[in-house]
Amino acid sequence: MVFSLAWLTNLSAVPNPVLAPQRGNAADCGVMKFNGEYYLIGNSLTGDMFVSSDLVHWGNRTHVFSMDNDWTPGDTATDRNINACDPSYYNGIFNLYWSVDRGDQGVVHIGHAVSDQPLGPYHEPNRTHWFADKIDAHLFRDDDGSFTFYSVKFDAGNQIWAQPALDPSTLTGEPRRLLSAAPHSWELLDDKVNEGPFVFKYRGQYYLIYNANHTAKGHYALGCAVASSPLAFSNSGKYPDPVVEKAFPAPGHRLTSPGQPTVVRGPNGFEWWLVYFLEVDGHRRQQAIDRVLFFDQQLYVDGPTSAASPGYHPVPSLPTILDSFDAPDGSPLANHWQPKRGHWLIKAKAAEQTQPGGRALCLLGNSPAAGQYLAEASVRLTEATGSEAGLLAYWQNADNWMAITLDARHGTWDVRKTEHHVEQVSRTPLSKSFDFQAWHTLRSAKNGSDFEISIDDCPAPGQGSTVATTFVGPGTPGLLTDSARAEFAGFIYTIGWDETGAAIRNWGQSLHGEAPRGSWSVTAQGLLQRDASGPSRICKGDAAEEYEFSAQMTRDGQLAPDGATHLMGMLPVYVDDQNYLQADIDLTKWELRVTGRRAGNAFPVQTAPLPIRFPLPTSEPAGQLWHYAVEPPGVDWADTNFVDAAWKTGAGGFGGAAARTPWQTDELWLRRDFILDETPTCMARLQLDLLGTAEVYLNGVLALQRTNRTAGYESQEITSAARETLKQGKNTLAIHAAKTGATPAIDAGLFLAGIVDTPDSVNLRAVKLKDRVILFVNGQPRMEIGGSWPASQVGLTSEAMACHFGGLTQFRIH
Repeated sequence: MVFSLAWLTNLSAVPNPVLAPQRGNAADCGVMKFNGEYYLIGNSLTGDMFVSSDLVHWGNRTHVFSMDNDWTPGDTATDRNINACDPSYYNGIFNLYWSVDRGDQGVVHIGHAVSDQPLGPYHEPNRTHWFADKIDAHLFRDDDGSFTFYSVKFDAGNQIWAQPALDPSTLTGEPRRLLSAAPHSWELLDDKVNEGPFVFKYRGQYYLIYNANHTAKGHYALGCAVASSPLAFSNSGKYPDPVVEKAFPAPGHRLTSPGQPTVVRGPNGFEWWLVYFLEVDGHRRQQAIDRVLFFDQQLYVDGPTSAASPGYHPVPSLPTILDSFDAPDGSPLANHWQPKRGHWLIKAKAAEQTQPGGRALCLLGNSPAAGQYLAEASVRLTEATGSEAGLLAYWQNADNWMAITLDARHGTWDVRKTEHHVEQVSRTPLSKSFDFQAWHTLRSAKNGSDFEISIDDCPAPGQGSTVATTFVGPGTPGLLTDSARAEFAGFIYTIGWDETGAAIRNWGQSLHGEAPRGSWSVTAQGLLQRDASGPSRICKGDAAEEYEFSAQMTRDGQLAPDGATHLMGMLPVYVDDQNYLQADIDLTKWELRVTGRRAGNAFPVQTAPLPIRFPLPTSEPAGQLWHYAVEPPGVDWADTNFVDAAWKTGAGGFGGAAARTPWQTDELWLRRDFILDETPTCMARLQLDLLGTAEVYLNGVLALQRTNRTAGYESQEITSAARETLKQGKNTLAIHAAKTGATPAIDAGLFLAGIVDTPDSVNLRAVKLKDRVILFVNGQPRMEIGGSWPASQVGLTSEAMACHFGGLTQFRIH
């Protein structure tokens, strides 16, 4: 068993940029997922689209759209003015919004085009007038089927607005201003800009990803705001720091100006991915992708990255089974299918079932059955007289199975459930406008005996999107028609689960029968463990060789001041009591603690420090000790090796209304040493409170010059030269401050913008590969444990601590 605290692994790294400049300097792109494939269109592509099945490899360019309207005169109508695109699909119609941003010609508008095919051609239903003002359109469809249209308008800078839409072609109500550049924040490092909105919903929360600052002035970055509804976004819901900003993953390697975000589900149906543009080493905008993680409901982006970025940044994981049905027309289905009834062949990248009468089944054969899994497929009836077709959500045998179908005869979506040879059907009405001959995506997530059903990425309408059954045991999905000819596309089957809050289920004994320890229950908070007296443990899942498992764990109540060890954590690997790996969070010591057994033999306890956001905290919450001088200290006073033992010591802040140390001289020199556990690759910023003037140095290099006052503690960007001096081990922050008025004030700290360190809640993620287990805390790699393990379950643990767990996701890696 080999433990490593150094971060050396770089396995199958995302090869950003995924679209090289020679294929078109694609920027301001939008991406839609349709029938299991991704379609990308945007700036500099002159109306062309790229298509990918995995977000990494993009095929040839296909021209899909040219403008033909009365509102783009002359040069403004050329294809090079098709910018900031937003493609989407709904009920048989593909919608494309784009911006024409030609202020020099007085044309700054948003257009709208439609098509019945993803690769067009697209045409404009209204040629006489533009669709909306001004740029950066985005259409969001909520769980209830309602639409919200977002755009950017120019009003004292670029601002994000929104208004309801009756459908993709019809706006209604009045536009509402949502976001503008926030004062005294990272968003005002240059111009007043909020733009490029993209909205999505996950775990009951709405997220709006956007850009701030000017795209060409070096500070362009992506922010995130959250809200409880599509029109409720405001500046008060913004995260305090960018979620993606410039990074320097290797000497001389720069990733800068991330912009124009789209967030999509990954190929396996569990992962989320950000698609955006990035400037790599100063080259023009190029398309990149990076993983979006969730610490329960807190969004975190593992980026920007490139192939040169250290660490584990893998390409999107594929499903257990992925079928794009891309064999030649007339071919039989792939070997993993077992058609039981009906006539099944490949036609135009779809599985076609042409038997018009009776029930037709196509089962997965030679594929592992599972107790928790996700199945998804797009389906459409090929004849108006057809009855129903859909996803076989579960198949154990002919006496125990369940299907989710679209039923044109009754205008419903149906649950066909056979339990112990007794078949029942329940029907829920669909909208009268629902087109059964258009493509629709059905998704079923089995978690224990419950199935979560969605249609076109929204919970299935009505009261029955969660279907309760007695199907606790493992099964597999498939395809089904009943008295209908139909086509199926984009099939995925991924073993795993995704759950949080009251939806957590099926935790209990291990596969070998070891009973849970502790007091476990499920509430709206998540999976609670109430026993604070001893060790607790609970398990879940099918045994697997390679997988990812993540959990958000939160302390409940105060820890007893008894000197005992208080832990909460997970079992990244659990075979049985004699073969397991346990990773715990020690909040008191703020460290990761790893233990385990192999063949009954315990291996040594290993620890690693947890990520720290403020390696040099300010004195705002509690006074921090500084060395200071009131007379000029001579040369090299800001260097790390300068000896300041003869200087005075005092607690910050200095001067001001809430001074802990008075500032009575015209000038002041201050120094503080701090330790970094590793050399940071993310952005470091100062947190500065100032009334006067200040020159701030890091390790002897000028980091910032500032005059006059800040509005309390403000985030300040530092120079690249100063940032590059930060290193593992000892570092020094030094300040020369001077009065400009009667009541001067100075205090400062340093924080790492990409680090999350919420005191009582931690996200722990484990990646089990064939030859190692990699552990992450709050998105940061902390430890790598070498060695192989057999197929394993996962579990949750605590010791002498009441806590709860949420945001639980596990899926097999392919």
